[in-house]
Amino acid sequence: MVSEKEFNMIRLVAKGDEQAFSRLFHKYYPIVRKLRRLCFIEGMDADDLDQEASLVLIRTAQRYRWERSVSFGTFYSHNLRNRIYDLIRKYKAKKRAPQQPVQRLDENRDFYSTTLSDPSAINPERLTLLKERLAQLYIKCSPLEKDVLYVILNLDTENELMREHLLMHSRDVNINIYHWIN
Repeated sequence: MVSEKEFNMIRLVAKGDEQAFSRLFHKYYPIVRKLRRLCFIEGMDADDLDQEASLVLIRTAQRYRWERSVSFGTFYSHNLRNRIYDLIRKYKAKKRAPQQPVQRLDENRDFYSTTLSDPSAINPERLTLLKERLAQLYIKCSPLEKDVLYVILNLDTENELMREHLLMHSRDVNINIYHWIN
């Protein structure tokens, strides 16, 4: 049976209180240590198991019912053991085993850089077409439009006042440029 003080601490953990969680986790940490010695989960180190144990502790605190006359430690121990068995089952399942050994992307950079596409990268074909259209547009522009186009495309211009002035008076030029490009 759980004391009223411990039950209040369990309720605080269920609501997300970090201090209560820390105290309760340290109180029941021997259960985690015992299960860590008994079970080996491939691919998990001690920190991973501690993280799983902390998640199970929060879920156990949220589902714990004082009226059932079961101690919280027993309830937590059963939930944690079941979670560890689930993890072992997951890692041992043959249908989820990869056909080939798993490789990190940075181990074979040359291969992956030529075979994987980067959706954030600029399409070279589209970039070439855009450059050609801008070159054609630049030829047809008046001197003021050329200045505006230059300022718009070179945002690192040193003369900020000139750029602001040109941008303020270039509304019509910008509309024409936009329609011409698209």
